[in-house]
Amino acid sequence: MIMMSTSTSTCNLSAIIGRATSGIDHKPSHQLVRQVALKLFSEIGFHNVSLRKLANTLEMQPGSLYNHIDGKQELLFELIDEYETDLLDTIKVDLPSGSSPEHRLSAYIRSHLGFNASSPQHRSIAQLEFRNLTPNQQKIIEAIRAEYTFILAEIIQHGILTQVFRPIPLQVATRLILSMLTEMSREDKSNATLTIEDSTTLLHETVLRILHT
Repeated sequence: MIMMSTSTSTCNLSAIIGRATSGIDHKPSHQLVRQVALKLFSEIGFHNVSLRKLANTLEMQPGSLYNHIDGKQELLFELIDEYETDLLDTIKVDLPSGSSPEHRLSAYIRSHLGFNASSPQHRSIAQLEFRNLTPNQQKIIEAIRAEYTFILAEIIQHGILTQVFRPIPLQVATRLILSMLTEMSREDKSNATLTIEDSTTLLHETVLRILHT
């Protein structure tokens, strides 16, 4: 186990707090609590953010937090639910109707990557902190994820039925593509030279090679 001195821990925490509150108007509100919690959850992890630490970052008394939130667990669920719901809504809006399976697949990939590029902190906690939700909360999130998975499966199935894509098990194909989208979203964060269009083209061509083989 790596031991860290108290002074070093304090300096690191101060730096994180500075980033968490930078550019935020210090006015007590539910939205402010959400903003700061989102940054802290994504930077140091859900379990490392106590209500006291969140309150100190906001320069509030811990008890005052309950004027704005029901609890840390509920706050995490709210942030992940918002991310998953907004991702689903974005995909629905961006998908062209009456287009070819290949065109719709490209639009799906672009929408997914573009949304995640604009919401890196939400994406991070949705992927890494999902396990910290309660079983009932996980069921709600899984239901939302199932909706955009179904949309992708429909695109692939349409391609198979119209003989644009080769016959392939839908569950295998959708899981593979969604895994690639997740990995590409992580790569985009570390590779600023890769644009959304570049990422979309790269992933679309890769997926088509799989579906056309």
